[in-house]
Amino acid sequence: MPTGILWMRRTRILRRLLRKYRDAKKIDKHIHHKLYLLSKGNQFKNKSVLIETIHKMKADAIREKELAAQGEARRAKNSVQKDKRVARKNKLLGEVNEPIDTKAIKAEKSEQKASIKKKEALASKKAEKSSKPKAAAPKKEAPKEKAAPKEKAAPKDKKK
Repeated sequence: MPTGILWMRRTRILRRLLRKYRDAKKIDKHIHHKLYLLSKGNQFKNKSVLIETIHKMKADAIREKELAAQGEARRAKNSVQKDKRVARKNKLLGEVNEPIDTKAIKAEKSEQKASIKKKEALASKKAEKSSKPKAAAPKKEAPKEKAAPKEKAAPKDKKK
């Protein structure tokens, strides 16, 4: 069988499968687009290889979400432990302070940085304005009067 026909059949089968999976919400539009381009580029020998790739991509996405959740939980636990450690240290030293809220401190620092950037931007705009010479405003000209419409010349006498 001619290779062009084999190519067409395989491509149609793979595209049909991708469309079916997307419509059934088994894959989202981003994965669909990636796999569509890969199938167009002859990355999949047959339908089973494509299905295997879909399962791998979905498993990777799930694994990444789990790792992100674990990292967030670990960071939260560490911040609580740090607050407890600071409170215990202050208690031993005889200082009565509330535990430090690191998130509030970070928020304050970011606000300060933002205000500094705004001030610098304003100062640079003022410097640019003062360094540029002021351009003269364009003068307005008096509106031109419209000329009276020209009368049409009388038709010449035709020779008979």
